[in-house]
Amino acid sequence: NNMAVIYIRQKKFEEAMDIIKKAIKKRRFPHLVYYNKGVIEEKIGNYEEAIKSLKKAKKYGMDNRVHNVLSRVYAKMGDFPRALKHLKKYTDKNDDAFIFSEDVEEWQNLFAENRNIVEVEEMGAIINALPIKTWKEI
Repeated sequence: NNMAVIYIRQKKFEEAMDIIKKAIKKRRFPHLVYYNKGVIEEKIGNYEEAIKSLKKAKKYGMDNRVHNVLSRVYAKMGDFPRALKHLKKYTDKNDDAFIFSEDVEEWQNLFAENRNIVEVEEMGAIINALPIKTWKEI
């Protein structure tokens, strides 16, 4: 699973998915495996599969980082009420909430493309208030 994360960071999603598929068969650390599968599915545009994987990750005990990714998935699908709901679940009562530096541009593009939507404006305020971290910082 660690190698899958490295491939995700390098945007080598096919290689990452190969590792994830093997990890699913081994049934070890399913919360992390399905979380990473959800991230990969989101990055390659398979949003429905991303949602399924992220919900499985949550079922297996993944922490609320699931809601951060779900918020991006729903925003990319244009479902801003759900995106806002999940962003709030990620940030509410979570002093450790942050945004990856690699995701900042993606969020900014979503905000720019969807101006004047109330939920998007609220999401922008939440995102802009979060600290930005790199992979090395977590």
